[in-house]
Amino acid sequence: MKKKRLSATAAILCAMLFCFSCGTAGQSDSSGRTSSEPGGNHAVLADNPLREDRVKLLQFDYGDVTLTDGLFKDVFDGCMDYYDSLSADDILYCWREAVQMDTGDGRDLGWVGTNNGECCIAQLISAKARRYAVTKSEEDLQLVKDILQGFEEIVDVSGTYPRMWSQYFYEKTLRALMDIYTLCGLEDAYGMAKELLSYGMNNSTYSSPKKQLGNNGSDECEWYTMGESLYLFARLAQEKGESASLVRRYRDFAELYDYTEFWDIFYNGENVFDYHPETGNFSDYFHAYSHVNSFNSALAAYEYTGREYYLETARRFWDWMEQTQRLATGGYGLQYEWLLPAEEIVDYMQTTHNTSETQCTSYAAVNLDNRLMCYTADASYGQWTEDIFYNMTIGSLETKDGKADYYSDYNTRGGTKHVRDDWAWACCAGTRPLVVMEYLKSIYFHDTENLYVNLYTNSEVSFESGGGRKITLSQQSEFPESDTVEFTVGVDAPAAFTLRFRAPDWLAADASVQINGKAAEYTLESGWISVNRTWEDGDEISLILPMELRFVSTVCEEYDNYAVYAVNYGPVTLACEGAHADLNRYVSLSEDVSAQLKPVGEGLTFEVVGNSSLRFKPYYRYGDGDVYTLYMCTLGA
Repeated sequence: MKKKRLSATAAILCAMLFCFSCGTAGQSDSSGRTSSEPGGNHAVLADNPLREDRVKLLQFDYGDVTLTDGLFKDVFDGCMDYYDSLSADDILYCWREAVQMDTGDGRDLGWVGTNNGECCIAQLISAKARRYAVTKSEEDLQLVKDILQGFEEIVDVSGTYPRMWSQYFYEKTLRALMDIYTLCGLEDAYGMAKELLSYGMNNSTYSSPKKQLGNNGSDECEWYTMGESLYLFARLAQEKGESASLVRRYRDFAELYDYTEFWDIFYNGENVFDYHPETGNFSDYFHAYSHVNSFNSALAAYEYTGREYYLETARRFWDWMEQTQRLATGGYGLQYEWLLPAEEIVDYMQTTHNTSETQCTSYAAVNLDNRLMCYTADASYGQWTEDIFYNMTIGSLETKDGKADYYSDYNTRGGTKHVRDDWAWACCAGTRPLVVMEYLKSIYFHDTENLYVNLYTNSEVSFESGGGRKITLSQQSEFPESDTVEFTVGVDAPAAFTLRFRAPDWLAADASVQINGKAAEYTLESGWISVNRTWEDGDEISLILPMELRFVSTVCEEYDNYAVYAVNYGPVTLACEGAHADLNRYVSLSEDVSAQLKPVGEGLTFEVVGNSSLRFKPYYRYGDGDVYTLYMCTLGA
């Protein structure tokens, strides 16, 4: 059976837009997780000065973390090479063409005549704003200014907002304007966002939505993701000093889009498969990505209102996803991107190559994890992010001419890694740079005094504590192809604080810590390996995280005991070279996996004992067109 995983200006703005918190301080149980009963207490670290607030941890800004040479930096730079090549005229081409404006030096990227580009324009504008937040370059800022000016001209010419035919596009456009204001400091973007809110609140399409359950395919497509940006804007307006009556209108507009019809299913412990979408694309089951993303709306509502319901239903949903939907790579949403009962997962793993909508599902889940982490300070929520980080984001092919690595393919008879050549500028092509940049805010967290490490990837972060101490932490290693992560501490003077490192759920044995070559003691708190001491400049830390081969499986005993399973080594999902319909004959779920695979060479490569032709290596090492078998299927005893 699949192992269950344990479940301060700028700082305020960071908390408002990208950090979220839990409510009442409380005590965790012995597992490090807390009671999920309504009104129950949640995990909190006793020395966290933020404990009386809803925010327990804060994220860093995009530009606070610097990537250093290694696996993720290669992926990050490869992604940005492509998206940095898109000019303001390129991004605005489709909207300008639609209102018969001069398209300048822009290129038709293949959007005209389709709806595809409309999915991506606002996402790409957000990506450009966030890219400036990373680089702080005048060139990137000017590009964002050009986009904003072009957008304003389009609205002036057309008299309305371009191609705004669904809630999905409306929300993406609102968030893009908010990103330009909050990340680039362009006041006009806030004014345009206000105009867009006014437009929505006075347009029956938005002010009187049908709110059909599960809708992901009509003019109200994915209406239930609207709340996230609406609640965030209400808080932004409040911080800007807008009148109480106007802020209230914004809040009421946001609340209109609460998706309690779906959220209640999990809050009340009901069976989600007793419900079905009322309309939409392929509506037998609920659309996976957008329904995970709906809980980012719930958590935005929690951040604004403090109502425990929103947090609790999100926690319960996260647990449900953990227990029933998450695959070895962290992916989810098979076939037509559905949330599925176990027997359907088993079936579709054998019959479809559309296993997980890679970029969008990743972005929704990583945002959900980060928000829950900031609410609860519970390290458990970082595990899903780690799975996705290595196996889906690093494992993805880069976008080519707007064609994205859309579906991950885990078919039990063999899969192929490829971009979706028949569908340029699908939604995932706009999400790819967003999710890649979001990891800059996922590697480290902090409270007012202490620093937390969530992801193990080569990087450096700088932090000024509430007491004015200046702290830097860098990490450099071959992780995950080595079990040791090396850290170096930088302080302007000796300082006492706690460094916390997330304890992964896949640990093969207890973690160990060495400081300046000597064994060091630590405590384990809410899933964090916590080391408290007076640190000196140049202190070196070795964190050893023992790894081993393990099966990650989904089993449905009510479905003829079929099981689908994969092999992981620590956080890394392995795949066998080539297509093998009967791989289960050689790697059996009923036997110890470590006795069936032996390491050969370097780079987490293994071969089947007694059959050297069957070789496993990390899924992220497969390239365009490569064939592999990641999941196996067997009939159990």
